[in-house]
Amino acid sequence: MPNLAPISPEPLLQAAQSALPKGLGLAWEILPGPAGLGAPEARLAIRWEGREKIFQLVVRRIHRAEDLARLKANRPAAEDFLLLTPYLTEHLARTSVELGIRFLDGAGNAFLTGPGLRVLYIGKHAKTGLYDPGVPRPFRPYNSKGLQVVFTLLAAPALIHANYRDLAKAAGVARGTVGLVLADLLEAGLLANLPKGRVIIHFQRLLDAWVANYPHKLRPHLGPSKFRTAMVQDWGSVDFAKFGAQVSGEVGGDRLTGNLQPMGATIYTREPFGKIATALRLRPDPQGTFELVERFWDFPNPTEIPPGVAPPLLVYTDLIASGEPRNLDIARMIHEEYLNPPGPDS
Repeated sequence: MPNLAPISPEPLLQAAQSALPKGLGLAWEILPGPAGLGAPEARLAIRWEGREKIFQLVVRRIHRAEDLARLKANRPAAEDFLLLTPYLTEHLARTSVELGIRFLDGAGNAFLTGPGLRVLYIGKHAKTGLYDPGVPRPFRPYNSKGLQVVFTLLAAPALIHANYRDLAKAAGVARGTVGLVLADLLEAGLLANLPKGRVIIHFQRLLDAWVANYPHKLRPHLGPSKFRTAMVQDWGSVDFAKFGAQVSGEVGGDRLTGNLQPMGATIYTREPFGKIATALRLRPDPQGTFELVERFWDFPNPTEIPPGVAPPLLVYTDLIASGEPRNLDIARMIHEEYLNPPGPDS
């Protein structure tokens, strides 16, 4: 089982305080939010030289740069928040600085800014035993086939109550895979069987896990191939559905928000890649900004999604995975508009 337990902020703050130089003169206090001390709504007050700055406190583990990009995209643009985490590698810490994410970790790595305050420590080694997750057993919802099932539950809420046969068809997996994945989700407390049917208990946590795992565990199995465009064309007018394709990435983000000038796209299809490339006048290029990927799901989009656009969860994920800072605001807009927990009657 993966470690899904929440992290208590107090031990991390104590570890960070003991690891940072004593001469900084910093003091901090966790201010409880409406749901109590340590809840997601909690805040952190940092005080120095008679000054104070209050941050929204975000406590979580960070494993990849995509986790940081997703965190940045999911927070309101004007919000002052501070990431508190057991440990950030040097690469992740530098990525956090580039994204403007202030942070503290239990090893004493830190990026803090405020009026008359700038603290930057990077490269300190992790402390053994501090929220050490150990060696987990494989968690089937996060392997390649399991991610297809999780995607179906998140992107097609109407299928949450479907039988195993229909879920398997929609997710593109064997019926037995559905049973194994649902069993793990139930055991982890991410899914529940209630009298009215299945319910996702922690929608955002499951969504975050899917976004983090998809680029590394499912996408490589979908035969992604890169191309460049052979001519300048108005991608906003291309009818991808006519070619048996659905568009994601920057073109998909522009179709969902109207706020992006696309420089590339990810195109999902079951058609031969050569047929799509010819129709769209694409040429193979390992450095190209257009990518063809095998479509793995089999369910329709809601009627409000423009024809020929991939499910918003996939568009959001591809924008986050691009690593392009200009795509994060678009991803945030998609998250706010389309990626909400289903209503009680869904």
